[in-house]
Amino acid sequence: MPESFCVGYARVDITPSEPMKMSGYAQPPGGRYHKVVLDPIYLTCLAFSDEATTVLICTVDLVGMEDAVAEEMKQVVTEA
Repeated sequence: MPESFCVGYARVDITPSEPMKMSGYAQPPGGRYHKVVLDPIYLTCLAFSDEATTVLICTVDLVGMEDAVAEEMKQVVTEA
């Protein structure tokens, strides 16, 4: 039985400061870009750890993510 158990939480606003192409909409030629930000976009993580194992659960307020971005995130977390 582990002697300690830790829980951590982090939430980061990742809302782009520059106009970005939007996903999930019919796209006119050249794409559709946001004009205003109604709600921020967050990356949220919850970590659990005992003396033997650490588990990290992350969510991102996105429709999708490019494989290269997901792979980079996994690499950063693994090295931490």
